[in-house]
Amino acid sequence: MKIHLGKIQNDKKKAVVRKSFVFFTGFIASLLVAYYLFSNFFYRDRVLPGVQVLGISAAGLNEAELQDLVETTVVPSIPLVINYNIDGYTFSVPTKKLEISIDPSVLLSYGKGSDLFRIYIDGLKLLNSENVTPKYTINIEPVIQELPITKNVKNAAQVKNGQVVNCSNAAYFLSIDNDKLMKMTLNAIDKRADVKGSFQDITENPKDAKIIEYCRKYLEDSAIINVALKKTFGSESDVEQVFGLYVDENSLNWKVVDADQPSNMLKHLKKQDSSPPFDDDYSVWGDKIFLFKPLEMAGGLDVKSSTESIGRWLNALNSDLPLVYRSLDKLDVEKNMQVIDFTQLIASGKTRMSIHENGEKNLKLANAEGAIEELHHTVVHPGEKFSFLDEMGVRPGGMTENWYSFGGGACNASTTLFRAVLGAGFPILERHSHSFYVNSYNWGGYKYNIVQAAVTTDPHLDFVFENDLPYPILLRTNIYQQGEYQYHTIFIMTSGDYKNNRRVELVNWMKWNERSDLRFFGSFEQKVWEGDDLVREETYLSEYVEIQ
Repeated sequence: MKIHLGKIQNDKKKAVVRKSFVFFTGFIASLLVAYYLFSNFFYRDRVLPGVQVLGISAAGLNEAELQDLVETTVVPSIPLVINYNIDGYTFSVPTKKLEISIDPSVLLSYGKGSDLFRIYIDGLKLLNSENVTPKYTINIEPVIQELPITKNVKNAAQVKNGQVVNCSNAAYFLSIDNDKLMKMTLNAIDKRADVKGSFQDITENPKDAKIIEYCRKYLEDSAIINVALKKTFGSESDVEQVFGLYVDENSLNWKVVDADQPSNMLKHLKKQDSSPPFDDDYSVWGDKIFLFKPLEMAGGLDVKSSTESIGRWLNALNSDLPLVYRSLDKLDVEKNMQVIDFTQLIASGKTRMSIHENGEKNLKLANAEGAIEELHHTVVHPGEKFSFLDEMGVRPGGMTENWYSFGGGACNASTTLFRAVLGAGFPILERHSHSFYVNSYNWGGYKYNIVQAAVTTDPHLDFVFENDLPYPILLRTNIYQQGEYQYHTIFIMTSGDYKNNRRVELVNWMKWNERSDLRFFGSFEQKVWEGDDLVREETYLSEYVEIQ
């Protein structure tokens, strides 16, 4: 008979392992049973060791003691206001409105019950202490009332015929899932944090919340578009009149709503661009060319190309509308002539005269108009002194250099020029007041009718000013009739390269020695600023002592 020592030793080892396993299993089972009895019987009415509330131990507390802990510790720690940020839509709700109630019974039942697996898992957590959240209940209705939702489908933001509409109303037709919103709120309260989320998180159908995304793009883009429209077309323009945001297979694209609308707006702009003093792109004057618009724009606005360019710009937005102008080839324009840049308007003066006087045609109109025409396209170079009478070049017999009659009414031209020069802030070297009140000058937006300049050849009373800019200036005039009046304007223009930092104020208007509405003394002060520096201060006096 053979004895296998190795087999005997092996069997002994297996027997030891079996005994150890049985012992260990029994030991663990005993521990589990002991823990079960410990948690469900010994601590039946008390909180298990290791349970914490907001980091404060609640171990061993009974129901009454636990309620006291909640009221003295948990409740005071809840913020007075709960802040919400739902897809960037922010608001706050006072905690009092939420009617928060707290049930601490969950702390008593933590780690207990008939679910052995759950009991033991909770028990393992308690070894390192576990913050257990009491059961909160709240009234979620005040939160829903703050959300930008409406039951009025007609006015709600929506996609209609593919176009995103009514976004400016900031009201959405959405079904809010109260349970989701409540859970989000309670989670934030438990963490003592703000409520943050998206409308997709709290709606019954997350796809419905897509309108929020669409409107966000609409509002962001339309802000840029509106700025560009108003900058180009003025305050009357509005994005909703011209463009629309459309949903195309889940992509968002801006399109022109009415193809005629931008074209009509551009045509109107082109007409405005052609109003005085820019009614010409350039003018040939003797051996010179006066340029009133930059060469790249002097050919005028191209309405068709601009319309197409705006269509492309819509989906690659920046601050300016990409208008297209026809340019003039500088070589073709010059033709060996001097081109002078007068593309910047710096000031203008305005007057008006009645077309009829005492039931008859106003004969002074011809003299005023002739003097205005003499000033048209006069260039005054840097540092040059301009004399009104020298420019008129009055001949013996009372005719100007270009054979206009010079007489009563010519002072309207000098007054118009005086008002333009005042606005430009040029040094005025000679100016004389009328000795009588001229009713037609009582127009132009001044406080008193004292902004006038008289000129005569005998006695020699002139109006003289100096161009103190580093660039030449151009006097450009405009005459038109409307209703019962003829209007005269003198524009002062200079180079587009001139950085105009000048500001002019007309202040301290005064009247005294008032014998009547037509006989009085008056004065005002002119202050000329270059940036923050006051460079010139003058007082201009009018003495009306006679009756015309």
